[in-house]
Amino acid sequence: MQNLIYGVKAVLGHGFSMAGQVTQYELFWGFALGFLVSTLVHGFLITDPKMVSTILLNDRAKSFEKLNARSDGGSYTASYAEFSKKADNVKFLFGLAALIVMLLVLAAFLAL
Repeated sequence: MQNLIYGVKAVLGHGFSMAGQVTQYELFWGFALGFLVSTLVHGFLITDPKMVSTILLNDRAKSFEKLNARSDGGSYTASYAEFSKKADNVKFLFGLAALIVMLLVLAAFLAL
């Protein structure tokens, strides 16, 4: 138990110097790059790759109009509710991945 207390004191006493040591390793940057690439691959697996840029750059209504065809009667052939769920998932996934990568890079630069 005493060793655990010494370990906690050592980590807390050094503050962010431990983060500086972690960011100097190639494995850290490999993890950050791998995380970003895996997020992109996952996003392309959730949706059609052509749809990702349209979903990310437009709001739901405009991207729905651009990506779905209309029938002869003027109604859309796909469900807006399903598309809305898919668009929200894609935007959340890419937003979360961008936030995590930015935090990793910020931590790396602050630690150096």
